Amino acid sequence: MRLLMLTAGTGSGHASVSDGLTDALGAYAGAGLEVITAAPLGNAVNRCYGWMLTRAPRLWGACYAASNQATLGRATTRLLHLRQGRNMRDLVNEVQPDAIVSVHALCTQLALRCLREIRKDIAVFNVITDLMDIHRSWVAAGVDLYFAGTEDAARAIEALGVPSDRIVVLGIPLRRQFWPGNGAAPHRMAGLAGTLEDGFPRSSHRLRVLALDGGVPGPQLPQVVDTLSGAGISMDIVVGWGGAEPPRPAHKLVGANRASVRHLALGEPISPHMSKADLVITKAGS
Repeated sequence: MRLLMLTAGTGSGHASVSDGLTDALGAYAGAGLEVITAAPLGNAVNRCYGWMLTRAPRLWGACYAASNQATLGRATTRLLHLRQGRNMRDLVNEVQPDAIVSVHALCTQLALRCLREIRKDIAVFNVITDLMDIHRSWVAAGVDLYFAGTEDAARAIEALGVPSDRIVVLGIPLRRQFWPGNGAAPHRMAGLAGTLEDGFPRSSHRLRVLALDGGVPGPQLPQVVDTLSGAGISMDIVVGWGGAEPPRPAHKLVGANRASVRHLALGEPISPHMSKADLVITKAGS
């Protein structure tokens, strides 16, 4: 069986979900399952998303809200198809998948339109990464099954007209390094004394905080770090910057309470720091 996995480079969340699914499906490779991953939206969409999120977040919010209306949503899909439809058709014809799994709403729309044009009857499954409110572009005629991350998301999908028997709540797929029993250190509460492996001294009264944004960090993350470090609490703050270059210097002590701030290097694994944190501050996608 050949499965085509559709993802996108708008941030890192969708790619992370597709990686998690690929890791899990790897167990069936010996049974003849082949997974081909592709990002059919093109670099223009990825660059536009990154630019708006970092330079014009209010514009991004306005575009998101506008595309959540039925009429404008259809117009967005038509424009995307004009630009990327041919590439999507070529991809399907080349791969000849038995099923398509999409982890991005626009990928779903593009694939369904392509399948109608080339008149191929291929099962399409949606793995929805929204956790609460669901953007209506996730829901489309032709999707065989919807996989929701939460019960709230499942109810939101149903409210958009999807029968409950086509919705399965399975949570958000995780990459292999976050799987239980994968060698991650057990969680340690802030009251435990010790010295951390990354060089931060740890006493019994210091709190360990991990602050994250998405793969393309917005303007909120520096504000969160400033608020934490200026809160007058003795803590160790670790900051993940996704695919962005972290600020310099990488280590510093801040304020009279000497809060320590460490910015993770580009590409540094996040899972060890998550397993050591007493508190994680982030957004839904992360």
